[in-house]
Amino acid sequence: MAETEQTTVEEEFATTTTLHGVQYIATSKAFIIKVLWLLVFLGGLGVCTWQIVLRIDEYIQFNVNTEIKLSFLSEMDFPAVTICNFNRYRNSSLTEDERKIIEYLWEAEDYDYYSESELENYSDIFGSEPFNTSEFTRRVGFQLDNKTVESCKWLDQTCSAANFTHIFTSYGNCYTFNSGESDNAILKVKQPGAGNGLQIIINILQNEYTETKDGNIEAGLKVLVHDQNEPPLIESKGISVPPGYHAFTSTKRIQVTNLDPPHGKCQPSRKLTYYDQYTLSGCYIECRLDRILTECQCRPIRYPGNATECTPKQTNSCAKDVLERLKSGKLPECDCPVPCKYTTFDTSVNYASIPNKNVEEELATLYGAPPAYITENFILLDVYYDELNFQEYKQNAAMTFSALLSDIGGQLGLFIGASVITFAELGQFFVLKVQSIFQQNGSSKLRIGVDNNGLEMN
Repeated sequence: MAETEQTTVEEEFATTTTLHGVQYIATSKAFIIKVLWLLVFLGGLGVCTWQIVLRIDEYIQFNVNTEIKLSFLSEMDFPAVTICNFNRYRNSSLTEDERKIIEYLWEAEDYDYYSESELENYSDIFGSEPFNTSEFTRRVGFQLDNKTVESCKWLDQTCSAANFTHIFTSYGNCYTFNSGESDNAILKVKQPGAGNGLQIIINILQNEYTETKDGNIEAGLKVLVHDQNEPPLIESKGISVPPGYHAFTSTKRIQVTNLDPPHGKCQPSRKLTYYDQYTLSGCYIECRLDRILTECQCRPIRYPGNATECTPKQTNSCAKDVLERLKSGKLPECDCPVPCKYTTFDTSVNYASIPNKNVEEELATLYGAPPAYITENFILLDVYYDELNFQEYKQNAAMTFSALLSDIGGQLGLFIGASVITFAELGQFFVLKVQSIFQQNGSSKLRIGVDNNGLEMN
């Protein structure tokens, strides 16, 4: 009875399942037909398994595709523009004693050119009173004011030095236009091309230069176009503009979106202490600051925060050493993953010399300076969008989990005709099979008990 019931469960599954080929294996009368259908089914099952393994292997590699999208707008946010002078300290603002001070400060500020310095005469140079580097730099460093800004235009409006925000960098005093700070709204533009952005003429005042062959031997400006949320690493990203030229600085806006693990490396929860938005530049700045604070208990003026400001001696003897060890790998490198979303600008510059012969006398009269002086000191900086569009680079998972399920379902359906319904049928079959086995075991025990009772009666 049990044998017949067991056979009935299997035959019922074989003749009713949606799994292709199984019913022909079970119902074919000729042996050769059974074998052929079995080979076809096993072959399909083998190829299906192979393809599914390949799909799973591709999925767990977590590859990404990059989607590039070009969007055109009628109005766009204008970027921030940070401007520095290669000359860090003005000659006319220095006393004789302060000239010795800037020689020491040059040593302390050139972080990228590490060298051992003699500190024995520090007290002779700075005296016994505390020296405030930021106050000194603000006072005698490069000034963006009515003396250096010969002309400033934003679209069809007049601007001035008051529209710039001060910031410390390795070039001393720098100034950012359209920084978005102090609740100032970010400026917008509606037209591309030269003249539809910031146009400013700056007098670099070469007669005020104090740099030597051991410092900045260049004359001109260092300029960086950047997003308002990104601190300007102008020493590594800025472009250089020489005097006597009109710098046509066209820029393109690029927005990048990265994936978080397992497909990417960005960390959505990553925050910075001194900046509202996580950026790679901000992370590197805070990482270096943390290392300096740990070992030197002070903060160089170019770094954010309210920690005690480093004296020139601390900067030269401690902070520079920390940065050198960080750069050489003697200290653990900074843990700065790529941002999940950020904006950058692709900037290109074309130059035309100024003034031309036809207008040099007119400009000389306008600015009260001879043509030779204008050539040696004036820079016309023109920053604008070349087109009112932006490129968006967006990472997408090469294979999502839903795509993996679709691939697996396609392989199962193509080679063996399986679907979700088929797996339900298999589940039902195994339940009935187990139930049949338990019933078979129960019947066997019942027969053994009957036989034993019969033996005792004899």
